[in-house]
Amino acid sequence: MMKKIILGILVLGLLGGGFAYMQFNKEHRDIAAEEASVQVSSTDLFNAYVADEVAANAKYLDKVVEVSGVITELNMDAGSEMVVLQTSDDFFGVNVYFDDVKSLDGLTAGKSIRIKGHCTGGDEMGVVMAECAVLN
Repeated sequence: MMKKIILGILVLGLLGGGFAYMQFNKEHRDIAAEEASVQVSSTDLFNAYVADEVAANAKYLDKVVEVSGVITELNMDAGSEMVVLQTSDDFFGVNVYFDDVKSLDGLTAGKSIRIKGHCTGGDEMGVVMAECAVLN
């Protein structure tokens, strides 16, 4: 009986380890190469989340979204390069995070841009876009 229990634990451990290995080595999405499923302005994206977060999540969450808007803030701290796009609210915006710092060259507050990225939903500071790339 004890041998069966030990064998069962060993099999479960091997299966769990195999699954973890596959997830760790899974190929990452190339957001820049993917086609955007939705095009929206930063104001409309933000307003959709303010009006009905559940409906906005159904439409935008975990999708590649092309967003156009005006830059209100640039945060160039190493490791957390972020641009905030203007919305209808003076305090909150669309927070756009970039993996490639070089794509931020030449960006300034007040400039209109189009980005493509992975929408990760709303948070206490606005709407979050990750793995973004500048389109213009």
